[in-house]
Amino acid sequence: LLALLLQQAPVSSEKVNALAVRSDTEALLPRSNFGQPRRFVRIADANWTLVQNWEKDGLGCVLWDAAIVLAEFLAEEKREQIANSTLVELGAGTGLVGMVAAYFGAHTTLTDRDAVLPCLHRSVAANQPLLQAATLRISGLDWRNEDFRDTFDFILGSDVVYDEQLFPLLVKTLHRLGHEHSEVLLAGQVRYRLRLQRFMRLLRHCFTSKIWAVRPADQQRFQAVVHYRVLRAADMYVLVARRRSGLCVLPAAKDEL
Repeated sequence: LLALLLQQAPVSSEKVNALAVRSDTEALLPRSNFGQPRRFVRIADANWTLVQNWEKDGLGCVLWDAAIVLAEFLAEEKREQIANSTLVELGAGTGLVGMVAAYFGAHTTLTDRDAVLPCLHRSVAANQPLLQAATLRISGLDWRNEDFRDTFDFILGSDVVYDEQLFPLLVKTLHRLGHEHSEVLLAGQVRYRLRLQRFMRLLRHCFTSKIWAVRPADQQRFQAVVHYRVLRAADMYVLVARRRSGLCVLPAAKDEL
């Protein structure tokens, strides 16, 4: 179980907080786990089963570290707030974050590309005993398709900030699916800092935001758990954003990116 301990951390240009992370199970594991047909994670006193199929469905059908971090963030920081709210997960993949939200009482919509939907259905089916009282649906969502006009109180995504060409579509989708009181929660791994900074610059045209930086509370423990690399400070993040008033107008790509 990840324990998330929040404390303020000073920065120069962005609002950033520190998230100390302690792992008692398989929070951040080697990439060899992508080949496993099932992954098991314990969050909020519940044992979750995630059905993977990397070879058939690609990287969209594996459990990424950021999904575990965001699911734990919900459990530690947002559990009461999301109860009875409307919530959507973008790029849901194996569906861990959205299923945890539904378990907490959110009226949840899991979305992804059509090709990934069978993966989502398999994981939801595997966790039916935990979701018997949940309100949860699965829907295909292409960020280019503006016909999907539902709005939500919470908009979630893990590891969705990766392709710079998709940044404008992602920001527009986050804005379109929300309302004036909506909250956006995005988690990810900092693989390319400049890329994340570019996304943040684009996001600020339509949202105010802050970032929680995820740092290992016990570096030696993480070195023992994470075999493929040593986890570095601020390797993971949770971004919390709210819409600015007015329209979402983005600059031309050449001016911003």
